[in-house]
Amino acid sequence: MVNPGGGAYFNATDEGLGISSDFIMELTDAEIPNTHALNNDEKTCPCSGNNFTHFIHPGTDRLIMSINPNGQNLGDVTAYAYVQTPSIPIDECQSPANPLYQTAAMGRRFKATAQHPPTAPVTVRLYFDNSEFNALASASQANANPFDDVNLLSDLFVTKFSATANPHIYENDVFTDNCGNGAISLHAQQNSGASSALIGGFNGASRYVEFEVSSFSEFWLHGTSGNSALPVELVDFNVFCENSSHRVQWSTASELNNDFFALERSTNGSDWQQVDRIVGMGTTNERTEYIVDINAINSLTYYRIKQIDFDGSSNIYGPIAINCEVQELQIYPNPSNNLFYVLAPSNKRIDKLKVLDATGNLVLDNNVNNAVKLTVSSANWNNGVYFIQTSYTDGSIEFGKIVIHH
Repeated sequence: MVNPGGGAYFNATDEGLGISSDFIMELTDAEIPNTHALNNDEKTCPCSGNNFTHFIHPGTDRLIMSINPNGQNLGDVTAYAYVQTPSIPIDECQSPANPLYQTAAMGRRFKATAQHPPTAPVTVRLYFDNSEFNALASASQANANPFDDVNLLSDLFVTKFSATANPHIYENDVFTDNCGNGAISLHAQQNSGASSALIGGFNGASRYVEFEVSSFSEFWLHGTSGNSALPVELVDFNVFCENSSHRVQWSTASELNNDFFALERSTNGSDWQQVDRIVGMGTTNERTEYIVDINAINSLTYYRIKQIDFDGSSNIYGPIAINCEVQELQIYPNPSNNLFYVLAPSNKRIDKLKVLDATGNLVLDNNVNNAVKLTVSSANWNNGVYFIQTSYTDGSIEFGKIVIHH
């Protein structure tokens, strides 16, 4: 659905929903995009609901990125693109100018900011030209770092940087001012492929990569492994509402001389209190997952992780925010490999739950009678996207989406 004018378009049917015309919505008006953003292109759009908002530079058909807030209302979100053809060598913060720890990053990089920062994971889709990917692949294979090689789209990871203070200064298109000025985290992709498979008529040389984050800022594309030369090995960092607790979860791809993590909490994002101390794994190249349950505060709450090495040096990851006074339907973890949870808004109760696959076939239809939270098993479902219809006892209906990947 398109309104003539200029801006972004929003159409649930381009995600293969195909269930009801009620899902087709407008946000702002624009032409359908068919090419990539240029250097310094930007666009501000309202971003809410359970489908992708496409950010298109005003008055053009140039697409910057797409964001699915996964049921959250992020308010006005601004997307930026910074473009150069050659790849960019990124120094490791602890070993600057050491070629063995220098990672090749794609010349096209991105940034996003939100009026209302996410309190749960959102899905971000970044677009780039195949020539930019090939330039990155060549640079990654030619440099001295043996662990950042890129051969396939599936080799791409995303590094996200968020400034802990003065984001107007440090959140930009360069990496050199990131070390020591914020949190740097590594994120594995959820999906990748040809952009034309998602947006009809789009540039045939375009590719995309899709991933989940719990906050916004700079996004850098690169290759890596368990021995990543990037400044951190944090793969993900999330917090969920779990009955009367906050469940804080993070995982590392590898650890080097890691003594412990200090989990810190704040109600204003400025004053922090340590709420737990978790012993690290020392040095390991194995993936490690950490889960901590903390008594919840029934208001907007921020969490961050301070990682301390044996020599006393430290890095801070986060913050991320959560509010268990739920305003909208929540579905988590998303993606899920088996069990996932459906949590009703604070002022509603679930009467009936339906789940449909991407072709519109009904896979679950349950009367649950006045439930606040449901546990759903996807053990017998195929991998893919599923659409959730939640009927409340007050007669209202809310829709959501989950990705199942066993």
